[in-house]
Amino acid sequence: MKVQIRRPQVEDLEEIRHLFSVTIKNNFREEGILDTLEHEAEQEVKNLIGTLQKDFESNGTDEYFLIATFENKIVGTIAFGKPNSLITQNVTADFSQIPEIKCVYVLPSYHQQGIGSLLFQEIQKVLTQQKITQFCLDCGYRKSQGFWKYKLGNPTVILANYWSSGSHHLIWMCKNQTEREKYLSSLPKKRVGSGALFLNEQNEILLLQPTYKDTYEIPGGVVEENESPIEACQREIKEELGLDIVITKPLVIEYQKQEYDDCFMFIFEGGILTQEQINQIQLPLEEIKSFGFYPLTEVKKLTAQRLYNRIKSAFNAIKEKRTIYLESEI
Repeated sequence: MKVQIRRPQVEDLEEIRHLFSVTIKNNFREEGILDTLEHEAEQEVKNLIGTLQKDFESNGTDEYFLIATFENKIVGTIAFGKPNSLITQNVTADFSQIPEIKCVYVLPSYHQQGIGSLLFQEIQKVLTQQKITQFCLDCGYRKSQGFWKYKLGNPTVILANYWSSGSHHLIWMCKNQTEREKYLSSLPKKRVGSGALFLNEQNEILLLQPTYKDTYEIPGGVVEENESPIEACQREIKEELGLDIVITKPLVIEYQKQEYDDCFMFIFEGGILTQEQINQIQLPLEEIKSFGFYPLTEVKKLTAQRLYNRIKSAFNAIKEKRTIYLESEI
């Protein structure tokens, strides 16, 4: 089924009006309220057309619609724009930056064919292009609530028995994420640390004395979001030593399991620092008291055991001209 998504044109107005009329009356019928509230259904159609006309008048600035077509027939709509009062009165937020996704309607004969999901996916792309990171959405139709619970999870606000006993109104406040982004955010995360092993001409190891703890460290730190271990290592070297050093070779990669989480730790080969480079070291004194070069036997006394194990392996990796992989549990 080849469905196309596009912006509506003024000449689509009457066909969209027909779609609104069919879908709204069908929703009311499924809720068992069409016979008693047919006038309200007709008023809802008029309100939706008013929203669509705001799109035409503002060229998508005040309200923004997309429509789905199949074989040149309009089969679905979706929009975003100013949140309705039911949302703004029941949720505390800065709605100047948070639009409402609204007007999500698919002709009943085209239900269960993925058109609603496709429209939702495409409107999210538009939000992303406009750098909109959040949206809100509400729903009072019980059948549609199941669709949105599947898409968005549990609602942020439940207005219990809002329409009648057992008939609730649901409101969602959501981050604008694609399906892939949602999948990626659901995956487990691991911390990553990256550091460098530097030597002097006497084959001694460079250690830094932090201001915030008793044990010594090698230059390095936490790998930040969207940063590679090498980039993090070079950044930390610049921040902690004031040196621009190109890092390329990994000496040790350690997987470390801890009680509260797990992580990967990298040590890269920093090389041998000349006396001229050592003289150029500039420490951030609010974080690092001093630095020095120490033989491996002294390193064991000054560092935490897990770091010493990595340093010892990295020292051996230089001599053996290889990369060593470790696993440990704390």
